[in-house]
Amino acid sequence: MGAGDGDRQDSLFWGETLPEQMGEFAEGLADNLKCDAVIVDEAQDFADSWWQPVLKSLRDEGMSGLYIYSDENQRIFARFGCHRCNSFRWFSLDWRGCAGSGR
Repeated sequence: MGAGDGDRQDSLFWGETLPEQMGEFAEGLADNLKCDAVIVDEAQDFADSWWQPVLKSLRDEGMSGLYIYSDENQRIFARFGCHRCNSFRWFSLDWRGCAGSGR
């Protein structure tokens, strides 16, 4: 099963259709195909609906690693949040020194 193709301008596809397809795909994965860890870069531009498929792809949400990198100074889209992701480790990057600081 693969995800459908979407037009770059089709916000409904990117915001609802694709995350739903990816969530269904992740739910159907056998445990041995799920991820022990996921790295999300540019998280400041992630839509709320994109987080659920990421979380569903983890083998064990309580034990798997979800490493989230965000730089609020590079925000392109008005997307804020992943309230369920607050229990995971966030890194806020300082682009000037390329140093990460845990949140």
